[in-house]
Amino acid sequence: MKKLISDEYRSMNRALHELPRYGTQGHKFADYIYRLIINNDVKTTLDYGCGKGTLKAALRKLGLTCRVYEYDPAVPGRLKCPEEVDLVVCTDVLEHVEPDYLDNVISHIARIGKKAAFITVHNMPAAKTLADGRNAHLIQETPEWWSSKLSDWFNVQQQAVDYRGEGSSIYRTRFLLTPRGRDSESP
Repeated sequence: MKKLISDEYRSMNRALHELPRYGTQGHKFADYIYRLIINNDVKTTLDYGCGKGTLKAALRKLGLTCRVYEYDPAVPGRLKCPEEVDLVVCTDVLEHVEPDYLDNVISHIARIGKKAAFITVHNMPAAKTLADGRNAHLIQETPEWWSSKLSDWFNVQQQAVDYRGEGSSIYRTRFLLTPRGRDSESP
């Protein structure tokens, strides 16, 4: 497998994950993910870049009983990634990936997800900075850029944007994707 993160960057992210409110936003998509799982006969799900695991906990509160794996290369105890699942969920992660490793990470997600992937990316700077002074969102690109990038590995089934406040800029883009080259049904 190709490298997904540098050792130095893993250390910086490990430090950020020690902050109480870092890596805690996955639960915000639990209702949508729950419906996606139920409506598409999903048996296995991976929260890719799970942080503190709030998505899995929220899905359990909703009564979900399917297998939910958690993977985050910067969080001890969540370092093992399954080889294949029905659905990969990757929320607010890709903008944190080192640009030199982005293609490797997206390719990894596409190989793992048999049926679909739900991916969100922030399009603006983060409030937090890394230990070396860089913004925690290493990649700040437009929805069109992300759609083009993801289309190298996926078929875009749905794309939507979120705005922060009235009349403001796009701050997040959401994608529902199916992997290219597979005979998977569209969710």
